[in-house]
Amino acid sequence: MKAMLPVFSKKQMDAAHKKLQMEYAKVANEERKNVTRRIFKVMACALYEEFGFGKKRIAKVVRVMTEMLENSHNDEVFWEHVDKLVVDYLDIPFERDYTVKGQPYSESELEKKKQKGGHKP
Repeated sequence: MKAMLPVFSKKQMDAAHKKLQMEYAKVANEERKNVTRRIFKVMACALYEEFGFGKKRIAKVVRVMTEMLENSHNDEVFWEHVDKLVVDYLDIPFERDYTVKGQPYSESELEKKKQKGGHKP
């Protein structure tokens, strides 16, 4: 016995694709929020245990970091400024990040895109 597979119109396929993209964006956004929250928690523990920060100072650090990240989308050179301070001035060996068309990319992400397509995103 042969199975009958449904045939979908282009309109149905486009609608399904759009819905799938929206669902993926929701899941990805939720995962980013979870990772960010966990990183902030670990940072709060380190600030408390290693440097004696109290509730007020930790809350201020979290607030300032949140504001900086929220405003980073409006600044095309935000990550370049951060890297100039952290990587160049403080000499902390982080991978550099760049903003391309409003989106942040790490140096390795840009290199991979360059190898695949021969140009930046």
